[in-house]
Amino acid sequence: MATLPPVPDSQEKVILPGGSINPPWYAWFLAFVNYTRAAAAASTTGLAGKAGTSQTWEVTFTVVKVTTDPVYVILKSVKARTVTAVVTDCDSGTCTLTGQIDGTPLGGTANSVSTTESEQTHISANSIAAGQDLRFVASSVSSCRNMRVRVSGTFSLDA
Repeated sequence: MATLPPVPDSQEKVILPGGSINPPWYAWFLAFVNYTRAAAAASTTGLAGKAGTSQTWEVTFTVVKVTTDPVYVILKSVKARTVTAVVTDCDSGTCTLTGQIDGTPLGGTANSVSTTESEQTHISANSIAAGQDLRFVASSVSSCRNMRVRVSGTFSLDA
């Protein structure tokens, strides 16, 4: 990066009697502005491709023999986050799967688990605070085997 020219003689007035800027000072101010613009541009070029503050997360798990016992996916979360979608399917049988944050069901519809992939989005009652649990509870279980679940959402990076 270019260097600044030397500062004009301090004995020279910056503003001339007619109100105009003395040419050596004008040249130095212009060089200073260009120098600071270049420095600012250089300091941001290294930021290309860096992570934004909003990030996505996901976790996938499988339950071989589905029961009505809760399956904890996040135990005492260390970070606040949201759940935005739950995708399910299984090899055989059916059940209904409900996601819960500290026992409160996720807003929206529970997943109807079958051999056909199902996705439910969640836009309400979907915020997990630090210290809360995310668990899933199956109901109406009918010989459901090898249930696969993918949970996804967002979180914010600390500043």
